[in-house]
Amino acid sequence: MKLALFEIRVLTRSRWLIGGGAIYALLAAGVTVLGLSTFRILGLGSASPAALALLDLGLLLPMAFALVSGSAAVATDREGGFLAMLRAAGRSGGEIARAKIAAATVAAWLALAAGYGASALVLAGNVPAAQLPVFGAIFGVSLAGALAAASVGVLVGAVTRTRQEALLASLAIWFAFAVGMELVVLALAPLIRAGAVGLLLVVLLDPLEAARTLGLIALGMEGELLGSLGALLTTTQGRLGAALVLVVALGTWIGGAATTAAWLVDRRSS
Repeated sequence: MKLALFEIRVLTRSRWLIGGGAIYALLAAGVTVLGLSTFRILGLGSASPAALALLDLGLLLPMAFALVSGSAAVATDREGGFLAMLRAAGRSGGEIARAKIAAATVAAWLALAAGYGASALVLAGNVPAAQLPVFGAIFGVSLAGALAAASVGVLVGAVTRTRQEALLASLAIWFAFAVGMELVVLALAPLIRAGAVGLLLVVLLDPLEAARTLGLIALGMEGELLGSLGALLTTTQGRLGAALVLVVALGTWIGGAATTAAWLVDRRSS
């Protein structure tokens, strides 16, 4: 616990987090204003444009931050010898990995809180109270996505040898999650129809897409508006079943990445 608190204090005091959080808050407020403007101009019956914009922004940027900061924290400590000092002091690989994940996650959550807080100021008085729980749901999805990204980031830092390698690898993985996996889902559509096992394997390829699809289901989207993954999932599993599969997928990324990172930290620093 003390190590985790130390890591959280170090990361949350960084200028990178403060500046990035401020920029994210401005962007979140901006997309909320644009989304609400669209909803008024088009005469839509809900605040879906604002919610969709917040969902995408709340997954792309905070997940990138969590992934990069998690990987850099492990690689930097290894290069500086701090990781070896922690192991010599009796800290286990699991404790170190959990501390790094906690720090990267809390930092991303603080940025998310700043962004959604700025959005709440814009939403206040502009959106019917009945529609506000939707924004709470996508906020929760964003928190889960950040935790998954932090876990993957720490795993990347445990695998790579230098800080530069960790940064490049984490950015490449984030880009693949953000752009490439949608194409993989389309290519593997026959596998999804082959059964529950094939379905889960495809979902497990991309935590960002899993979180986004879960957010779209929470928003009440249907058909093509759910994206290729969401449409296939809801067709084969139903909305509740699809949501459960996505929750399992995110949990698997979090638990699997954290466990593997702990094992690697133990192995490479022993």
